[in-house]
Amino acid sequence: KNIGASGAFIFCQAHLQPKEKLKVFVMAPNRHSLNISAEVVWSNPHSSEKDNPSCGAGIRFTRVSPGDRQFLRDFIAEYYERKVKRLAEAK
Repeated sequence: KNIGASGAFIFCQAHLQPKEKLKVFVMAPNRHSLNISAEVVWSNPHSSEKDNPSCGAGIRFTRVSPGDRQFLRDFIAEYYERKVKRLAEAK
């Protein structure tokens, strides 16, 4: 649902417990998938979206290669630059 260079907010089918360890695979465009170790920081067993019965969880990336972390930073910065540009053009 939301990703940054240090963590993400994810939806999942099962309730995750804080401190639970995860392997996260991020399918990145024009690049190999990122294989990231993560830990659950917080979780909410009740979804805020009516049509989605999934649970939500905030995760912190605990092991990311320097190259993959830089890729995430660059990709996210580029995404938000494009978004801001589209909003400015729409005005």
